Amino acid sequence: MSKRFLLFILIINIKYNYTKKKIDLLSQENYKINHSPYNLVNSIHITQKRIPIGKIILFLLITLLLFIIFTSIKNTKIMNKTLKEGFTIIKKNLQLKEQNPGEFSKIIINYFIPFYISLYKIEGFGNLSLMTVNIGIMQMITLTLSPFEKDIPLISIDYIYMFNIRKLMIEIYELMIDNQNIKYKNLINEFKKINEYYSELKNFKTFPGWHEKILSICISKSGNSKNDEMICSLFKNCIEVYIQNIIEMPHLEDSDIEKKYSLIKQFGNVLVNKGGVAVNNFKRSIGIEKTKDFFAKVFFGYEDKWINMDKYMKIKKD
Repeated sequence: MSKRFLLFILIINIKYNYTKKKIDLLSQENYKINHSPYNLVNSIHITQKRIPIGKIILFLLITLLLFIIFTSIKNTKIMNKTLKEGFTIIKKNLQLKEQNPGEFSKIIINYFIPFYISLYKIEGFGNLSLMTVNIGIMQMITLTLSPFEKDIPLISIDYIYMFNIRKLMIEIYELMIDNQNIKYKNLINEFKKINEYYSELKNFKTFPGWHEKILSICISKSGNSKNDEMICSLFKNCIEVYIQNIIEMPHLEDSDIEKKYSLIKQFGNVLVNKGGVAVNNFKRSIGIEKTKDFFAKVFFGYEDKWINMDKYMKIKKD
């Protein structure tokens, strides 16, 4: 081969190698650019932009709605079970006569919360009022037993179910003619034992108020859906202990029955006038006068008792 030909071949080879290296370098740069974190984020961002926001919001709303419906059905079932088992104990031991609450059979609180009210007269004892609430996100029971014909304290029971949260409050108000009665003291001790027995449920602090002077004991507990059976058991135990006290206590004399009316009526009037979280909601929603009527005719039921006592005392004098 001639020297010129060899030189030509060498030049071509050098140019080829140089071009190849350049192409390789460019390919590597393009790979780095295309696979850089910035481009990956950009790619994801572009992909996300393509998902309609409206569909995401709709999905979240449907999920929330289904959760509320499921929780409401579950909590309503538990509330009704608890109430039914407690009422079975009451009906088994006491003679109930259901009354018509009239205009107070349903009360709308804060414009959207319906309270459904039932009223019962208990022969030889007094008044029983029951309020239930079910608004999806919350279910509630309020059971109040007002004794007019036996010298035992008044009891009020509140149960609240809200999603997975459980709150309950059992309040015993003295309202006694003879607060030194040994059976009364035994009753309070029994409720103290109940409070200790259900120590697995957490105690929560209640708001202090004027009523504390006549509040013999308050059981205030909180838990969750895992504690539902325990909470139901506590409800039944409180009712059983209270009813046993009703059975054991003698019927009051006529003069003492009048004093008992007076004590509960005075308590009801002060409660409405001074107010509280629950009472203030009633006053705002239906007005002060209607709230007074509700507490007198239904919640405590002392108005009907007073009317009957006035008639009775008048007949007795004649």
